[in-house]
Amino acid sequence: MSSQSPRFKRQRSKTGCKNCRLRKRKCDELHPTCTFCHTRDLICEYNEIKILNPTSFKPSKRIKKVQKNPLVSCSDLIPLTTDLHFPEPIFSPILNTNALSPLILYLDDQGIDYVRQFEQIASTLSLSQSTNYIKSTFLTLAFSNEAILNLLAAWGALHYGDSDDVNKYLMLAKGSIKNPHDRFDYFTTFACYLIQMAIYINTGDTQNWFQIFRKCETMIREYGGLIKFITDFQYSNDCKFLISNFQFYDVMSSESLERGTTCTMDKYLSLFKGRRILDETYGVDPYQGCCQPIYLLLGEIMNTYVELKKDRHNIVNCESVNVRVQYYKKVNEKVDHLIQSIDKCQPTPIPDGDGLQLKLFELCCIIGRMYVLLYIKQTQPKSSEIQLLLLDAISIIDELISTHLASNLSMALLMCGITCGNKYDRQNINGKFKIVYDKFRQGNLKRIWEIVKESWERNPLGNVCIDWLDICHDFNWKISMI
Repeated sequence: MSSQSPRFKRQRSKTGCKNCRLRKRKCDELHPTCTFCHTRDLICEYNEIKILNPTSFKPSKRIKKVQKNPLVSCSDLIPLTTDLHFPEPIFSPILNTNALSPLILYLDDQGIDYVRQFEQIASTLSLSQSTNYIKSTFLTLAFSNEAILNLLAAWGALHYGDSDDVNKYLMLAKGSIKNPHDRFDYFTTFACYLIQMAIYINTGDTQNWFQIFRKCETMIREYGGLIKFITDFQYSNDCKFLISNFQFYDVMSSESLERGTTCTMDKYLSLFKGRRILDETYGVDPYQGCCQPIYLLLGEIMNTYVELKKDRHNIVNCESVNVRVQYYKKVNEKVDHLIQSIDKCQPTPIPDGDGLQLKLFELCCIIGRMYVLLYIKQTQPKSSEIQLLLLDAISIIDELISTHLASNLSMALLMCGITCGNKYDRQNINGKFKIVYDKFRQGNLKRIWEIVKESWERNPLGNVCIDWLDICHDFNWKISMI
């Protein structure tokens, strides 16, 4: 039928059925069932309805009518204001295929299956099911945002191993992401970027994930910063999760070892320690669990490494004894401060005293010490100090590798791989990489595995401190250790 037919004109339906009004498409108003509902076997109703926002993000008043966008998304259906109030979420997202569900209106059957797959993936990814914001925040937003809906379908397709479908839904999502104009736009765009990064990291894409991270950083700066962002959204738990997610990506990026963290540690500390945004009302972070304090400290370690590395080359060749003495004293002071900070670091309280998470926290502390000694103090990998830390780390990895926390071992496997020098330890670490990769098929873990094997080629005797960042540069990779 011609595209000029009234039935197919892309116009907002003012008197049509509920489904066509939700789609903002012209309804032919046939009774008892219009053509669209008939072809999709949906319940067709014509009585006046009130469109609800299932995220429970309740605006205080309606805004003026906005200009039509040729790429209309579900979020256009929700009256928004610049005075958005985000109360604590009371909506528990449950996938359904009711007539009013955007899953039916904007996704094909395959896409719906992929979103269902995402729901299962989110349950395995989260370190806490009671505060699984990966599921509740992203899935709730998907009910009102077409871009996020397609991104979750792409995430689900990824775990089916179908790269064509991953790209299909990524492209659909890209076409639905609009430039933010109000706070709700910024919130949903922030979420879109975080989901995109997770997908690219999982595929092992060493470029696109960081490009999205930079876009996310730019958007946050344009908004006015993370503190303004969380203040405007009245410290809602969903907003806290987005910020914590961004901080995790920042700290765990190889680029932070090159230039330092995107946000200064002072700003992060102001949020997470000064304002205590991850307090008991937030619960256990789904990605970082009880380890968030040590990940924050890891950011400080990386920034210290960047600061000292700038002067190291000149200092080594410096003729002035006094200048060299001052530099090495400064290094020792930094090392002492960081080691003491790690020793004093305490895990985030976890309600059930999860012993596995506490073991993961202990492992992260060991890895933090290895970072300080290897890259700041420049301790040789074969030293007794490093080797004891290595053996302690391997022992904990053995405890965690058969549990659901195995997916959180990427950074530990990287550091253990870099520091192990004998044949036995390398075979052991290689086997552990294989176990975790076969279980989760994470593309970023495969890249980390390749970096470790390259370090063995460059350091066959294990007596040299290999900077894995140099390998990233040679491969032109930007790695996430998540």
